[in-house]
Amino acid sequence: MVVIISSLDEVYVKLFDKIAFHLRAILPKRQIHHVGSTAVPGLAGKNIVDVLVSARNIHDIAAIKRRLQKAGFFPGSHSNPADGYVFMASRREETVAGDIHIHIAVAGTTRHDDFLLLRDYLRTHPEETKAYAAAKSAIVCDTNGGRNQYKLRKSKYVTELLGRAQRWKYNCN
Repeated sequence: MVVIISSLDEVYVKLFDKIAFHLRAILPKRQIHHVGSTAVPGLAGKNIVDVLVSARNIHDIAAIKRRLQKAGFFPGSHSNPADGYVFMASRREETVAGDIHIHIAVAGTTRHDDFLLLRDYLRTHPEETKAYAAAKSAIVCDTNGGRNQYKLRKSKYVTELLGRAQRWKYNCN
């Protein structure tokens, strides 16, 4: 599948609201967060809605996963329940624009908190948002939209970006 980057801010904010409403019915008393590119105004992305569900502990992850599977979501291949993280998607097939990715992570863990930190950092640092959008567009061009190479190169950029976000967090506290 070829990666296509675009920005439809309001469309995805409204879509997240609908998704969150549905998830809150399935997962009462769990925090549901909008994360990823569609959660950051002005940030172009693959137009996939990323959702973070806060689990209470590792055992809670299994309960959340079962409920999401009953609701029609599919487990992803890069989950690690023993480390407090499970990935689920709205489709079993390759991802397309408008899909939903659900990240289940134990609240307070680094994996969980990094999702929120990166989102909040980008929301408060428009220069970083602009640079990240430009980097993603350049990666798409350099890789001819090849999904695997795109993910690999973007992952390296996100690691560096997360480092800057962590320094910002610790300098603010």
